[in-house]
Amino acid sequence: MQKVQHLTLSQAARLLGVSTRQIGKLREMGFIETDGPGRYPLISVIRGAINYYEIKADEALEQARGNAATRARTRETELRIKRKVDDLIAVHVPGEVMDEFGVMVAEEMRKIPSNVYPNDPENHAKITAMIEKSLARMEKQTAAAKARLAKGNIR
Repeated sequence: MQKVQHLTLSQAARLLGVSTRQIGKLREMGFIETDGPGRYPLISVIRGAINYYEIKADEALEQARGNAATRARTRETELRIKRKVDDLIAVHVPGEVMDEFGVMVAEEMRKIPSNVYPNDPENHAKITAMIEKSLARMEKQTAAAKARLAKGNIR
């Protein structure tokens, strides 16, 4: 089961490209839910913004009948909504990228002993051990970073 990611008020505003006041209005209007003061579930922020912009687009469409200038503004709103949705990154993508990069780094680091000490088994073994310890530390740090990311602690 995936944990709910939370954003602060300022993170939610930054994500949507609006002011913190606008986030408060969206919350008051029922578009965004909170899990307590300053705890905005990421999915609620995204869905709330999409719902809000869809309603705004529908309202704009109603007013736009027969009015070319209003239709152009409506199209701009629709394009902004599409850009916002297209800009969202799936929650699992950063973790997958971190894993893929870790595999590439490990593969390259494991080649070092053979390249540096091809005919020296003793030093080859020493540097291999050092590299494996480094890779283990990196793996732990990556796991910790992915856990922070899953909780919404984005640095």
